[in-house]
Amino acid sequence: MSDNNLKSKDFLTGVIVGSIVGAVSALLLAPKSGKEMRSDLNEQASVMKERSLQLKDTAVEKGTEWISVAKEKSSDIAKTVSDQSSQVASKVKDITGQIKSNMDSGSSPLTSENPFLEDSNESIVSTNTTATPTDDVSKMDE
Repeated sequence: MSDNNLKSKDFLTGVIVGSIVGAVSALLLAPKSGKEMRSDLNEQASVMKERSLQLKDTAVEKGTEWISVAKEKSSDIAKTVSDQSSQVASKVKDITGQIKSNMDSGSSPLTSENPFLEDSNESIVSTNTTATPTDDVSKMDE
């Protein structure tokens, strides 16, 4: 899309420069008297002034359109980010509340039952705090 805009801009610039060069060369090379030449120059200057004002107005309109589109898009993005951040915040609060309630009730994610062990009463973290390396070896022999 920007490549197309660049081509349009280049074409428009070429048309303006070409028309200016053509008008000036036609005026200077035409065999006219001084009064006629000044009159033609004034007329061409007023035409160029009107064209430039029209181009300025077009540029202002396009710029205003682009600004409104940019504001709308940024507003949409800000709303989406705000919604998603509030969703994340509420999920974090929910999980934090669940962890706190688990801690208050005495259960911990580390001491909950492990579904992968054959004996479902075994826990992930042993409640025996005086475990020694020989205890681990004896459990392996069983």
